[in-house]
Amino acid sequence: MSKATKGTIKQRGNALQIRIGWTDPDGNHRRINRTVKGTDPAAWKRAELVRAQVNHRLAEGLPLEDPEPVAAVDMTVEQLIARYLESNRDWAAKTKQTYAETLAKVSPLALADTKLIDVKRSTIRQALDDAAIAGASDSMVRRIHTLLHQLFAYAVFEDLIDSNPVAGVRKPKGQTKKQMRIEPFADIMAVISEQKDPWWRTLLHLTFATGMRREEVAALRWVDVGDDVVHVEHGLTGGGKSATLKRPKSESSVRDIPIDPQTARMLQRHRDRQVARARRYGAKWSLESFVFAPETFRRKAFNFNAQVPLRLDRISKLWENTARGTSLERMTFHDLRHSHATHLLADGQNLAELSRRLGHANPSVTLRIYSHAIIGGERKLADAFASLGAAGA
Repeated sequence: MSKATKGTIKQRGNALQIRIGWTDPDGNHRRINRTVKGTDPAAWKRAELVRAQVNHRLAEGLPLEDPEPVAAVDMTVEQLIARYLESNRDWAAKTKQTYAETLAKVSPLALADTKLIDVKRSTIRQALDDAAIAGASDSMVRRIHTLLHQLFAYAVFEDLIDSNPVAGVRKPKGQTKKQMRIEPFADIMAVISEQKDPWWRTLLHLTFATGMRREEVAALRWVDVGDDVVHVEHGLTGGGKSATLKRPKSESSVRDIPIDPQTARMLQRHRDRQVARARRYGAKWSLESFVFAPETFRRKAFNFNAQVPLRLDRISKLWENTARGTSLERMTFHDLRHSHATHLLADGQNLAELSRRLGHANPSVTLRIYSHAIIGGERKLADAFASLGAAGA
């Protein structure tokens, strides 16, 4: 039988951590951590239940799954990586694969065999230098830095170490980030209105009118479209028959976007055309059909399958062809989203409301990306203040 303490429950971010320490029959001090997602009253009740269950098993001398020593003196960085990946079982498969592939680049480095308690800032700097010498690109070295920071933050969270050694290491400078291209509102609308294909014209207009991301537009189904609102709940990964819909990482990206009457009418006309074509060519159509399912003509035959989404790379390619030779030639498809936000902010629209419309985690994200638009609108504030003085004179 072990002598156990009741344990503590503390909020850590968006989760609750249960920590219970005890002394085993051999006199060793041991501790176990459990995590419950959420911080609402129901989550606290679950945490209390978990704590009670662990205490009961300890009191009865029953085995626990994975009790950990107080100090992880023997754990190496490579072992930490394996534990970190295992702890995030709810990650999307592609996300976990990306993390694993990037962290795998750490394994050949001297850092991999280093014990956690021996990792210092100088160790991290040397590891990043070794990665660069081994041929990693600037962007990959920066990526390794980011994931190492997250990795050791997890170690701190699990009380394996006291502080994050990566926190004091400056991220290596990479290439200058490509600047967003914002063109005049009228120029963008002119290019969109000139598109002869109503399918493509509607897609571009909706993107510019809502600021939706490329993967959100491609994932849109008719069940998500209301009379004056578009519901965004999924993003598309891949394309064609291998495409999959997935919920965004951030719950703030799940949102309702109000649309203006002109955009609503364009979507209704597009739906009428799509339904008519499906009937004409015997294709299956329902509210679960994709709004922008690909439409092609091959050997003078119309090819249409409303159950297959549009490929993301095709959207980008079509945009390149559309913008070529116009005033929008230097814009990317994603710049339509940037332009949507910039023009609204420059017009004096509310930052918090725009942040929700874009699906950002919080207004500070929107402010960081589009501060140029707010700065550009400061003249309006000065003029507005002057007009107040003139009215009171």
